[in-house]
Amino acid sequence: MIGKLRRRRFGEILVGDGLITHEQLDEALQIQRQSGDALGAILLDLGYIVETDIVKALSIQYQLPCLRPSCYEINRKLLEPFDPVFLHRHLILPIDKMGNLMLLLLQDIPTKDVLKEVQAKSKCDLAIYLGTSTDIKKALMELVPISRQEEEKIRKQRLAARTTHDEQRAAIAQGQSSSIDLSSENILSSLDAAWESIFVESDDTDKK
Repeated sequence: MIGKLRRRRFGEILVGDGLITHEQLDEALQIQRQSGDALGAILLDLGYIVETDIVKALSIQYQLPCLRPSCYEINRKLLEPFDPVFLHRHLILPIDKMGNLMLLLLQDIPTKDVLKEVQAKSKCDLAIYLGTSTDIKKALMELVPISRQEEEKIRKQRLAARTTHDEQRAAIAQGQSSSIDLSSENILSSLDAAWESIFVESDDTDKK
């Protein structure tokens, strides 16, 4: 359950294990602020880590179990409330429903807005399992395939976010902008505040 997750910083785990540098973490966090993509997906796309690094770090961070969708019989009806492009964009795979609890397979924990949309569409509380992006993409293409044009649109959205990030860095380097703070301390503080609001809201819901 989201409200019960015990959190450690994902990026700090990767840095502590020597898998990425502080500079690489700063870069990925800045891209995340523009795109809203999961941090693990960004680092993977940048080529700084591999899929098993994501699953291992997230398992440590959130104490969540891992699952391979190929070992699970997925009811296609669970995916009907969702726009297939949304599921592919955020790599979200609903795998089961038990009463008012929906089980999701994710590559990474998405943003608060994405989680809220999943809850609104499913009308369920959420329980999370972890998997690799390759497994999730394969299952989604089998269950709710999207066109090549839609795949390309998703790719361009991510590329546009990265381009914006690179332009901002160039402007700062040339002294054209002083309003953007790329320090990991400030970015992490901002992300921490967003995450804490998720847990507080979930705890309040539990109490009700």
